[in-house]
Parts: sequence; structure tokens; C-alpha cells
Amino acid sequence: MKTLLIPILLSLAVMLRFGSLWMASTHEVSPELIQAQDAARHAALSQPHDMPGGIEVQPLSFDAGALVVVTNGEDGRPGRAEVDDDFNGTVDDASERGAFGSDDVCEVLASGQASVKPLDSNVTLLSRGGYVAAPTTAHSGADDLPRRYIVSGGNDADRWTFSIDP
Repeated sequence: MKTLLIPILLSLAVMLRFGSLWMASTHEVSPELIQAQDAARHAALSQPHDMPGGIEVQPLSFDAGALVVVTNGEDGRPGRAEVDDDFNGTVDDASERGAFGSDDVCEVLASGQASVKPLDSNVTLLSRGGYVAAPTTAHSGADDLPRRYIVSGGNDADRWTFSIDP
């Protein structure tokens, strides 16, 4: 009986796995994503300023000198104000910056416009290098072409945003 049960269970597991792969392969891509990909391709070939249907495209390029930082939010305190977010016994210390549910802000500062010093007590440096707004001036070579696009569209009730690597 055991010798028959093992092949049956194995066959059932294989059929379930193939069934889940088939379901994943037949999943439809959202029309918004297709629209965003088309807009990014259009922006890569021409100027992204003339997008139809209220679509906005922001070209991004990689800046190796950019700073990725987390800053205190509107309340001016790290994490959630007046809460010991990391349970270390100290309320609103720097180790709480970026805590879940806080108003802290993660941003990428381009190397030429980094107005915040990484050693500032209100800033935590996460990493160097990131995608920043691409320059609007003429391109000088292939290396400074946009490598990523943030594409937004829809109406006020149903907005969508995608990051597209064409």
C-alpha cells in the first residue's frame, strides 16, 4: 500500500505545480502597465513632454555620487513622535529614523544638489548612488541617457505610477 501511495502523492504534487505555473503564465498584464511601457518607449525615442492623455513621464539617470538619505518628517523627530519605536528605552533617538508608520522621508539627493550634509543629526545616510531626475539639457553621450522612467497617469480617482526600465 505504501509503495502505491508515494507515486500517487508525487504525481499529484507535480500536477499541482504545473497547474500553478500555467495560472501564472496566463495572468493578464494590466492595461495601465502596457500604457506606461509605451509612454516610456516614446519618451526614450523623443522628448517626454508631449504625452497624450494626462500621462506624465519623468526620465531618471543613475548618479553614482547621489546620496540616499532618510530625514526627519514634518514633526521634526525621528520615527513616530513621542514613541520609542525601536524599544531601546530612549524616545525619538536617531536609531528610530525611518520607522514604520512614521512621517520620515527617504530621498535621493543628486551629487550636485546635496543640500543636506550626511553628518547632520537630522539625516541618516543609507547609501551612495541612485536614480535622480535626468538633466533636461541635450545629451552629450550614451552614458548620460535616461535609464529609467517614472510614468504616472489616470484620473484623480484612479491614479497609477510605474517605474519602467525600457
